[in-house]
Amino acid sequence: MERKKTIVLIPLLITGIAAAEYLIMTAVEMSGLSGAAEKTVDSLSLVVLLSLVFYLLYKSQMALLDEKRSIEEILSCMGDNISIQDGNMNILYQNAAMVNALGAHVGERCYKAYEDNDATCEGCPVAESFRDGKVHKTERHVQAFGRESYIEMTSSPLRDLNGNITSVIEVARNITHRKKAENAIVERNQRLAMLHQIDKAMLSTLELEKIFGILLENLVRALRMESGVIFLYDDTNKAVNAVERYNFAFSEGQACFPLDTLPLASEVIKNNKPIILNEVDKDTEAYRKLRAKSMLLIPLGVDGSVQGVICLHNELDRHVFSDSEVEFAMQVADQAMVAIINAKLVKSLTENDSKLLSKNRELQALNEVAEIIATNNDVKVMLQKVLEKTLSIPFLEVQKKGVIFLRDEKDGGEFYMAAQVGLSPYLLKKESRIKMGQCL
Repeated sequence: MERKKTIVLIPLLITGIAAAEYLIMTAVEMSGLSGAAEKTVDSLSLVVLLSLVFYLLYKSQMALLDEKRSIEEILSCMGDNISIQDGNMNILYQNAAMVNALGAHVGERCYKAYEDNDATCEGCPVAESFRDGKVHKTERHVQAFGRESYIEMTSSPLRDLNGNITSVIEVARNITHRKKAENAIVERNQRLAMLHQIDKAMLSTLELEKIFGILLENLVRALRMESGVIFLYDDTNKAVNAVERYNFAFSEGQACFPLDTLPLASEVIKNNKPIILNEVDKDTEAYRKLRAKSMLLIPLGVDGSVQGVICLHNELDRHVFSDSEVEFAMQVADQAMVAIINAKLVKSLTENDSKLLSKNRELQALNEVAEIIATNNDVKVMLQKVLEKTLSIPFLEVQKKGVIFLRDEKDGGEFYMAAQVGLSPYLLKKESRIKMGQCL
């Protein structure tokens, strides 16, 4: 009988060596296959089939592991904080950024690990994604370790092959810089609008008292302070006068202080620069006189000349003044000086106009009297008209009564009545002539 050679290729998996493929070639010489030999061949075929199945499963598992490893590497490289939670809010995964930010907490409840809460956080986007299967986004304002942060949180459901939600991936992005920039723009626009309103209010009046009141009240409210004082500097007496107060009263009840008793105000006047005190020392003169825990002192002046000081205080709580708040207060003070200068200028012009008007009236009256004198030859008639004209001048504000006496050199120097207006008959008769030194 002719001998036949059958070559059987059996792929085997060698455990412990990943992704290694081996082919073992087995040569079986069979000369005339008996029933037992046929069974052997059948068994070998089954081994080949099973080996092939296991090989394919191994390759599929390795591919899934490679894909998982690639996804984890991508998530680990991302700068955003990423975590995955199940339906019970247990943390299944954290990327490197999340671990660095909040520590490793896989297996823990997210609300306890991240927020130290005993239940799901209010408005939790992960819970919302589990509820409706949609993507949710929210922002959180966080105060931690003395720092203020804004976090944008986005959640998205993860589903199995049947479409069921198995977990939710949450991406937390620090948007503090962006949010602060947005808030700064909003705050600046609000303060510009407020500055316009304050400026409009101050320019609507020419009364200094009202300008000071508008200035101080609006500054106290805009900067969320509790009280304030406006001092005007008296260079002659080297003192400051409290011309306006808001929710404030001096313990001594006084309103004028020698400059050396208020060293902070003195320093502002001298250097023309604001003074910021976020926390006032209780042992200082400023605290004893003004009883403030935090203070902001702003110079009130123009062209380098300080004419006063605006003092804003918090008596109950300390207040940390931001650069934008100080800048806003300075802008309001500058606008106030424009209104104050305008009011003083108008007041000065009004006073000058009043003086000019008074002078014009005096000149007009004198011209009219001169005309009477020039057009009347009769002395008695002329004196009577001059007296009547004099008493009719409005700005003199005198009673319409008067008399002109002339001295009679021939009759011992007595005075006789040359003209009169409004005297009673009794006085006309009794006082028609009077001696030197005699009173009416």
